[in-house]
Amino acid sequence: KVFEIEFIVLSALVSFAIAFMPSWASVVVDVQLFLYLAIIALNFFRVRAFNLYQVWLASYIFIIWAEMCIIADSPSLSYSYVVPFIRYSIANACVLLGYHVYNKKRPPGGRHFIVNSRWFALILLLLSVYFLYRRIPAAISSFTGGRLLGTTKGSGSIIKTLITAMGLLLPSLIAYYLKIVRKRSTLFCLIFVLPIFVVQLLLTTRYKFLFSVLPFLIITDILNIRYKGKKHLLLLAMVLVAMAMVSTFVKNNRTLGLAQANESIFSAENESSSDRLTVRLASHMSPEGVVRMARMADRYFSDHSLRWGQETGFLLYFWFPRSLWRDKPTQLDYWLIREYIPTLPETYSSASGFIGELRADFGWGCLLFVFLFGLLLKRVDDFCVSVFSEGNASFDMVLASILYPWIFFFVRSPVTSTMSLLWEILIYYALYILFKRRS
Repeated sequence: KVFEIEFIVLSALVSFAIAFMPSWASVVVDVQLFLYLAIIALNFFRVRAFNLYQVWLASYIFIIWAEMCIIADSPSLSYSYVVPFIRYSIANACVLLGYHVYNKKRPPGGRHFIVNSRWFALILLLLSVYFLYRRIPAAISSFTGGRLLGTTKGSGSIIKTLITAMGLLLPSLIAYYLKIVRKRSTLFCLIFVLPIFVVQLLLTTRYKFLFSVLPFLIITDILNIRYKGKKHLLLLAMVLVAMAMVSTFVKNNRTLGLAQANESIFSAENESSSDRLTVRLASHMSPEGVVRMARMADRYFSDHSLRWGQETGFLLYFWFPRSLWRDKPTQLDYWLIREYIPTLPETYSSASGFIGELRADFGWGCLLFVFLFGLLLKRVDDFCVSVFSEGNASFDMVLASILYPWIFFFVRSPVTSTMSLLWEILIYYALYILFKRRS
């Protein structure tokens, strides 16, 4: 654990070298990758399990480090990227250090409620049929015409939002009932959830597809939280490669569908013909402009006042329909980029990263909040470890499983991923209250 903490601190400290030696930026970013991978490896071999701590860092590498790597490889690196580089490196270290500071162990046991009711099975069937009925037309339109046929600015009704949450939660609910309670095979479970996965894939939004698939893989033990040997690692590698391929497929078809257009205004900057292995590796990850949005935010707030809670406060009223509140504020990911590129299509939004809204609200004070989030991350991780303990069949497995994709996408879009999580939790607790039975 001491080595982990030392590597975390070092990963933040080396980022300052970019300010003094911009020509060495690519070397600094490569060193950070080595440190991040070492932290993941040290933690894995220490706890002998896959946890949210590792998910967070893997997502940071996949989304933010990848973009830093490509930008740093530019022969004419703009000095305006230095502050975003350093701020994100420090913020990531704050999250990881906050995780380590919280040492209170979650006591074993706790509540154990199972759901084993034919009425529950009937509700799952009806919800699945209703979801497919409502979403298949949208899926076909999205795949053939892309996001240009979609809506924007959160204009969907509460009913549409709940339907979206159903699609994210149903695979884990079905997996829990069939695999954990009824002891059916994984293949049997897959037959029932496959139509939902296909629809989520055709909706051409990666987070919807992955948000629904990851919990299913966890509950069915395909992605086992507890380490079970080399075969387990091989299976994990195969699953991750398959999901990466699917993610790339969705990314390449999501704007104009079969027209194969790329939506990102940062796409050209995120491509590189460099011969460096790390840059080529980064270009196959998900560099979606988070660092560039941070640079844009620095430019905007250099002559505008901070928002002081207006951005993060969106979580308090996101559920209110825009149809009833025409002047409902839009998210930072939507309005900031239009300050400089007002001609963007209505359906386009960006990604500000896990300190985007906090930076807009509190400036450098965002580092305190992400440190506190690290404390929360450890608490949530302890909950997941307890739930997935050997022999536990609690309905809490559903809740714990949806926390993994939440953490992964929190790195990219914390407000959006949290909104999705809250709607899922609403449905989860409604079913929990109706069908819980103490084991």
